[in-house]
Formats: sequence, structure tokens, C-alpha cells
Amino acid sequence: MTPSVKPHPDLAKLQTDVALLKQFNEKVVEPTLKDINQKLDNLQFVPIHEFEEHKTEINKRFSEIKRRSWIQNTLSAVFGAILTLLATYFVRDLMNK
Repeated sequence: MTPSVKPHPDLAKLQTDVALLKQFNEKVVEPTLKDINQKLDNLQFVPIHEFEEHKTEINKRFSEIKRRSWIQNTLSAVFGAILTLLATYFVRDLMNK
């Protein structure tokens, strides 16, 4: 006689979970990985000398923008100080009358 083995109650749930994971893997993960690999294969990499050329060009533009904004900020501060002095002068003049 063979001993009777009762299946564990969670075994059916575990088998269902494994089947769902396999189905998810086949329908979602594998196609997504295939698409990602295809996109990576189609990527074109830039040679280092072209990258360095673009980098120097961008650095030149950035320094020009920084210089321009520095000049604008300085002029704005000077005119703001002049306006403040004029306003203070007129307010004091009005208060003294």
C-alpha cells in the first residue's frame, strides 16, 4: 500500500501564482525587453571628437549668456540705486516743506 499524501492547501494557490507570473512574463516582460534591445541596437553613438566640439561650443554660448546677464544685473542694480536715491530725495523734500 502506498501512503496517501494530502496536498498542501496553499499548493493550488502557489501553482496559480506561478502560472500567472509565466503568463505575465510572456505577454509583458519579454516583448518589452525585445523593444528595449531593438532601440538600443538602433542607437548611434557620437565620436568623442564631435562631443568635444559640441561641448566647447556650448561652453562658449554659456559664458556669453553669463556675461550678458552679469551686465544686465549690474545695470539694473545701478539704475535701481539711482531711482532709490531720487525717490528718497523727493520724499525728504516733500516732508521738509
